[in-house]
Amino acid sequence: MDLGGGYSKPTLVQKARRIYGRLTFKGKVFFGILSLLILYMIFPSWRSSSSKDPQLEHDLRYFENYSNSASTTISSKQLNSLSDLLNYSPHVSKVDLKYMSLPPLLDSNNKFPHYRNGGNMLLSRNSDHVRLVRDSARQTGYLFSDMTISNDDLSAFEIDVGFKIHGQQDRANMIGDGMAIWLTTEQLKGGDVFGIQSNFNGLGLFLDTYKNYNGKHNRHAFPYLSIQRNKGYDGYYDKGKDGINTQIGGCSLHKIYNTGSDKPTKLKITYVRQAGVFEVLLDEKGQGEWRTCYRKENVDLDGLFPVGRPLYLGVSAETGELHHNVDLYSIDVKTFRKTDGEQIAEIDSLAQGLTIVDSIDDTDQNQQNAERGESLQSRRRKNRKSLNRLRRQEKVLKQRDREKYQSEHGFVGWFFSIVWSIIKIIFYIVLLLVAAYAGVIAFQYIYYAILDTSDMRDIVIFSGSSNEPLCKRICDNLSLPLGKVLLKKFANGETSVQLETSVREKDVFILQTGAGSVNDYLMELLLMISACKMASAKRINIIMPLFFYSRQLDMPAIKYGEYLSNKIKVVGNVKPWVSQNGTLIANLLTSAGANHIITMDLHDSQYQGFFDIPVDNLYSKQLVQYYITNYIPCFKDSVIVSPDAGGAKRATAIADSMGLSFALVHKERRIETNEDMSMLVGDVEGKTCVIIDDLVDTAGTLIKCAKLLQSNGATKIYAIVTHGLFSGDALPKIKECGLFTKVITTNSVNQSKRLETEKTDVLDVSRMFAEAIRRINNGESVSIIYNSMI
Repeated sequence: MDLGGGYSKPTLVQKARRIYGRLTFKGKVFFGILSLLILYMIFPSWRSSSSKDPQLEHDLRYFENYSNSASTTISSKQLNSLSDLLNYSPHVSKVDLKYMSLPPLLDSNNKFPHYRNGGNMLLSRNSDHVRLVRDSARQTGYLFSDMTISNDDLSAFEIDVGFKIHGQQDRANMIGDGMAIWLTTEQLKGGDVFGIQSNFNGLGLFLDTYKNYNGKHNRHAFPYLSIQRNKGYDGYYDKGKDGINTQIGGCSLHKIYNTGSDKPTKLKITYVRQAGVFEVLLDEKGQGEWRTCYRKENVDLDGLFPVGRPLYLGVSAETGELHHNVDLYSIDVKTFRKTDGEQIAEIDSLAQGLTIVDSIDDTDQNQQNAERGESLQSRRRKNRKSLNRLRRQEKVLKQRDREKYQSEHGFVGWFFSIVWSIIKIIFYIVLLLVAAYAGVIAFQYIYYAILDTSDMRDIVIFSGSSNEPLCKRICDNLSLPLGKVLLKKFANGETSVQLETSVREKDVFILQTGAGSVNDYLMELLLMISACKMASAKRINIIMPLFFYSRQLDMPAIKYGEYLSNKIKVVGNVKPWVSQNGTLIANLLTSAGANHIITMDLHDSQYQGFFDIPVDNLYSKQLVQYYITNYIPCFKDSVIVSPDAGGAKRATAIADSMGLSFALVHKERRIETNEDMSMLVGDVEGKTCVIIDDLVDTAGTLIKCAKLLQSNGATKIYAIVTHGLFSGDALPKIKECGLFTKVITTNSVNQSKRLETEKTDVLDVSRMFAEAIRRINNGESVSIIYNSMI
């Protein structure tokens, strides 16, 4: 998997988030004002639609509809929802799906005729309900249909569920957890989401009776109905946050607990696929007093249900430490078709043929007129006269209000016209400021991007053999061509470098990373530096994402004595000295002609002190935090782990900035036996662990750390390393151990031919290095990159 553009193009969402993250405070303010202006352009349509007299519109609709041939007359109180329209329209026929119905509850074998059940349910042959969970802690119960609702029947359907949530607890905030209604592609089994497994594919309506999260985005009153669409992802629904980040919509369920009614609560789900209308109605006391809980129009085909898939219907309930009874009384499912057998494509035409009156009593006069022999034409004539009279009356009233208040809507219209005028003036001022600000931005862009051609005009970027894909991505980000250089080897192993792009008086950047054939790549780099120096380059900058020979400490020390090797046995009174690799590499690069070093996450920070030239050490901290936040489920309950004391500072910086817990694997080496001993400092039991390290080579330390975490109760283990060398059989060992949920690295080392499994992700660092190059070339500060997401 490639994140942020490792080796494939970023998605539209990633681009949008990246652009928004790079906005300055002024840019975000501008974006907010622009959003307000868009709302302003939409607002007049709201105002014009709300300015009409509701009573007059009702009367006009009544007379206009009645003037047509009416086949069905209903009260206005009977037509308040999509469900009413489907059930009363003379153009719609409905079919009850008996194989989905409850009751009957139990057959002669004490089994549900149409459903499969599980959990701790209480069943009784003589009862009019089934108790999914009783008023006791840690109970679950569920029903799932044996048959599916076919794709054709799903084109327009209605599900009516009767239930009761009640218990002995008087306080509504001391009950839990609730119940759920499921429409899924498979029969689900027991799990931790209202008694059902979390990786469902379909729609779940969660009647949540306990509030787990009190964040600013979860101000709803509980109990609360949350509508969730999952596409089979495990852990997609965040129970700790009541699913607030993934819900499609919902509503508060007032007085749904202990309703005091002898009738069950009713929940009705109505959906017309081709019209794109979805509706949820609720009748708390089961007395026919329905209210709209949620309604959505223009629903995408895959926005609620999997396209073209039949669905199973299920009902489940669960209790935790807090509890209540959940009783299921009935399930009724019906599907709708047009009277000609075709599927319902739109709902506007369904109202044709309906006469809507204030009450059914209004039809008595119509019946009396018919009995007196009045013709239909005579009644239409009277209706047209009444309609004209209403319009004349409306015109006179508006004229009087216009003369008195300078508004045809009277005092209220006059008052709100003043308020509206003030709002318009404010919006025009804001619009003018935004236009001026946009003009300034456009001018700056034209000046700096087009007229000022000195920006990055003298840059040449070369790539060594170690990581050419990363160098190409850096050039793409800067819209610059990759410099041409001919690299080859002679038969005896000597390296040859030939520059094919002029570097005279140019700012040269050479990318070479210390992985793979390290010795060959180092010599190749030294020769390229020398060639650029001889070709009169103005400045030579070296980009080393992974510093050469950084796997070894520059001056390793034992507990007592001088800086000597602690692994080589003493022969007599002599113990060999160890080469100072960091100092040697620094001297070689400087002597060859390097003027500036750019690296990332140095394995040993003291290397920066070995140079007499500037060294910029970039950090992958922001990239790591971005991955944890966006790709690790329930990351706020995770623990940041350092596999050794040397990486503790790096790991704690991430843990502190994200407000997460920290753990450390402490290793001790006994000099007498030369053996390593590890111990875990910190609590990881039942937690997701994220191991943070700068480098993985043979993966021995990483696997030992993962085993220690697993033995201490860690549930999931992620490993995020900046430089993934994966020498030898490191990747097969990681795969065979089966301990890691994911191993994440960056493309600081060429990973294009090695990481091709579902267990690995690659983070792209090219934008970070590209921005560093741009800032160095322009003489700007590089340190701003350390704390911002590029």
